Amino acid sequence: GNVGQDGKGGMKNLTADECGGTTQRYTWKQTEEEIVVEFPIDRAVRAKQIAVSFKAKHLSVKVKPGAPGEEERVILEGATLRDIKPDDCVWEIDDEDGSKKVVVTVVKRHATLAMHHWECVVEGDEKIDTSRFGPAVVGINGNDPQALKRMLEEHGHMNPRPVPLEG
Repeated sequence: GNVGQDGKGGMKNLTADECGGTTQRYTWKQTEEEIVVEFPIDRAVRAKQIAVSFKAKHLSVKVKPGAPGEEERVILEGATLRDIKPDDCVWEIDDEDGSKKVVVTVVKRHATLAMHHWECVVEGDEKIDTSRFGPAVVGINGNDPQALKRMLEEHGHMNPRPVPLEG
Protein backbone atom coordinates (compact mmCIF):
# COMPACT_ATOMS: atom_id res chain seq x y z
CA GLY A 1 0.00 0.00 0.00
CA ASN A 2 0.83 3.68 -0.07
CA VAL A 3 2.04 4.34 3.47
CA GLY A 4 3.17 7.75 4.71
CA GLN A 5 3.33 9.93 7.78
CA ASP A 6 0.11 10.97 9.46
CA GLY A 7 1.41 14.30 10.80
CA LYS A 8 1.35 13.04 14.40
CA GLY A 9 4.50 10.95 14.28
CA GLY A 10 2.66 7.82 13.17
CA MET A 11 2.01 6.13 9.85
CA LYS A 12 -1.16 5.78 7.78
CA ASN A 13 -2.35 4.64 4.39
CA LEU A 14 -2.41 7.62 2.04
CA THR A 15 -5.35 7.95 -0.33
CA ALA A 16 -4.86 8.89 -3.98
CA ASP A 17 -6.63 12.21 -3.29
CA GLU A 18 -4.22 13.02 -0.43
CA CYS A 19 -1.29 12.49 -2.81
CA GLY A 20 -2.58 14.93 -5.45
CA GLY A 21 -3.53 18.56 -5.79
CA THR A 22 -5.63 21.23 -7.45
CA THR A 23 -4.59 23.81 -10.03
CA GLN A 24 -6.65 26.55 -11.68
CA ARG A 25 -7.45 24.22 -14.59
CA TYR A 26 -7.67 20.71 -13.13
CA THR A 27 -7.51 18.46 -10.08
CA TRP A 28 -5.24 15.44 -9.87
CA LYS A 29 -4.53 12.47 -7.66
CA GLN A 30 -1.94 9.72 -7.71
CA THR A 31 -1.27 6.18 -6.65
CA GLU A 32 2.02 4.32 -6.81
CA GLU A 33 1.56 3.57 -10.52
CA GLU A 34 -0.66 6.25 -12.01
CA ILE A 35 -1.88 9.83 -11.98
CA VAL A 36 -5.52 10.72 -12.67
CA VAL A 37 -6.27 14.23 -13.93
CA GLU A 38 -9.87 15.52 -13.98
CA PHE A 39 -11.36 18.75 -15.29
CA PRO A 40 -14.95 19.87 -15.88
CA ILE A 41 -16.27 20.53 -19.37
CA ASP A 42 -19.47 22.10 -20.62
CA ARG A 43 -22.27 19.63 -21.31
CA ALA A 44 -22.20 20.62 -25.01
CA VAL A 45 -18.57 19.52 -25.47
CA ARG A 46 -18.22 16.33 -27.54
CA ALA A 47 -15.44 13.72 -27.48
CA LYS A 48 -14.12 14.86 -30.89
CA GLN A 49 -13.30 18.25 -29.32
CA ILE A 50 -10.95 16.68 -26.77
CA ALA A 51 -7.35 16.42 -27.99
CA VAL A 52 -5.02 14.34 -25.81
CA SER A 53 -1.44 13.44 -26.65
CA PHE A 54 0.76 11.11 -24.58
CA LYS A 55 4.52 10.93 -25.16
CA ALA A 56 7.26 9.45 -22.96
CA LYS A 57 8.11 12.86 -21.47
CA HIS A 58 5.22 15.06 -22.61
CA LEU A 59 1.48 15.41 -22.02
CA SER A 60 -1.00 17.59 -23.87
CA VAL A 61 -4.71 17.92 -23.05
CA LYS A 62 -6.83 20.49 -24.91
CA VAL A 63 -10.48 21.27 -25.58
CA LYS A 64 -10.97 22.40 -29.19
CA PRO A 65 -13.56 25.05 -30.05
CA GLY A 66 -17.06 23.74 -30.64
CA ALA A 67 -18.37 26.79 -32.47
CA PRO A 68 -16.93 29.71 -34.44
CA GLY A 69 -15.53 32.38 -32.15
CA GLU A 70 -14.69 29.98 -29.33
CA GLU A 71 -11.06 29.60 -28.33
CA GLU A 72 -9.07 26.44 -27.72
CA ARG A 73 -8.73 25.67 -24.00
CA VAL A 74 -5.36 24.28 -22.90
CA ILE A 75 -5.74 22.16 -19.77
CA LEU A 76 -2.27 20.61 -19.66
CA GLU A 77 0.67 21.16 -21.97
CA GLY A 78 4.28 20.39 -21.25
CA ALA A 79 6.98 18.08 -20.07
CA THR A 80 5.79 15.55 -17.52
CA LEU A 81 7.64 15.63 -14.21
CA ARG A 82 8.97 12.14 -14.94
CA ASP A 83 8.64 9.58 -17.73
CA ILE A 84 5.28 7.98 -18.49
CA LYS A 85 4.14 4.91 -20.46
CA PRO A 86 2.24 6.49 -23.38
CA ASP A 87 0.77 3.22 -24.67
CA ASP A 88 -0.85 2.51 -21.29
CA CYS A 89 -2.37 5.99 -20.79
CA VAL A 90 -6.07 6.60 -21.51
CA TRP A 91 -8.75 9.28 -21.29
CA GLU A 92 -12.54 9.29 -21.12
CA ILE A 93 -15.50 11.57 -20.63
CA ASP A 94 -17.36 10.97 -17.38
CA ASP A 95 -20.99 12.10 -17.51
CA GLU A 96 -22.35 11.31 -14.06
CA ASP A 97 -24.03 13.20 -11.22
CA GLY A 98 -25.33 15.90 -13.55
CA SER A 99 -21.86 17.16 -14.42
CA LYS A 100 -19.49 16.33 -17.24
CA LYS A 101 -15.72 15.98 -16.96
CA VAL A 102 -12.70 14.60 -18.74
CA VAL A 103 -10.68 11.99 -16.84
CA VAL A 104 -7.10 11.41 -18.03
CA THR A 105 -5.16 8.46 -16.60
CA VAL A 106 -1.37 8.74 -16.90
CA VAL A 107 0.69 5.62 -16.16
CA LYS A 108 4.07 6.31 -14.54
CA ARG A 109 7.16 4.66 -16.07
CA HIS A 110 8.42 3.95 -12.52
CA ALA A 111 6.22 3.45 -9.46
CA THR A 112 6.60 5.99 -6.65
CA LEU A 113 5.91 5.95 -2.92
CA ALA A 114 5.36 8.59 -0.22
CA MET A 115 7.77 11.54 -0.46
CA HIS A 116 9.00 10.24 -3.82
CA HIS A 117 5.58 10.83 -5.44
CA TRP A 118 5.26 13.39 -8.22
CA GLU A 119 5.04 17.01 -7.01
CA CYS A 120 3.09 18.09 -10.10
CA VAL A 121 1.84 16.59 -13.36
CA VAL A 122 3.68 18.83 -15.84
CA GLU A 123 6.68 21.04 -15.16
CA GLY A 124 5.73 24.63 -14.39
CA ASP A 125 2.37 23.82 -12.76
CA GLU A 126 1.67 24.30 -9.07
CA LYS A 127 3.52 21.80 -6.88
CA ILE A 128 2.41 19.89 -3.82
CA ASP A 129 4.73 19.27 -0.87
CA THR A 130 5.52 15.56 -1.08
CA SER A 131 7.94 15.75 1.86
CA ARG A 132 4.88 15.76 4.15
CA PHE A 133 4.27 12.12 3.14
CA GLY A 134 7.52 11.08 4.83
CA PRO A 135 9.87 8.34 3.75
CA ALA A 136 8.66 5.43 1.68
CA VAL A 137 7.76 2.35 3.68
CA VAL A 138 8.23 -0.92 1.82
CA GLY A 139 7.63 -4.20 3.62
CA ILE A 140 9.38 -7.34 2.47
CA ASN A 141 9.15 -10.95 3.60
CA GLY A 142 12.48 -11.91 5.17
CA ASN A 143 11.78 -15.57 4.39
CA ASP A 144 11.54 -14.88 0.65
CA PRO A 145 14.99 -14.52 -0.96
CA GLN A 146 13.43 -13.00 -4.09
CA ALA A 147 11.52 -10.34 -2.12
CA LEU A 148 14.50 -8.00 -1.65
CA LYS A 149 15.45 -8.38 -5.31
CA ARG A 150 11.89 -7.53 -6.45
CA MET A 151 11.71 -4.55 -4.07
CA LEU A 152 14.99 -3.14 -5.41
CA GLU A 153 13.85 -3.65 -9.01
CA GLU A 154 10.56 -1.89 -8.37
CA HIS A 155 11.69 0.87 -6.03
CA GLY A 156 15.49 1.07 -6.26
CA HIS A 157 15.27 4.28 -8.34
CA MET A 158 14.02 6.10 -5.23
CA ASN A 159 17.47 5.88 -3.57
CA PRO A 160 16.37 3.99 -0.47
CA ARG A 161 18.28 4.57 2.71
CA PRO A 162 18.23 1.88 5.37
CA VAL A 163 16.49 2.88 8.57
CA PRO A 164 18.33 1.63 11.65
CA LEU A 165 16.19 -0.48 13.93
CA GLU A 166 16.28 0.39 17.59
CA GLY A 167 16.70 -2.34 20.12
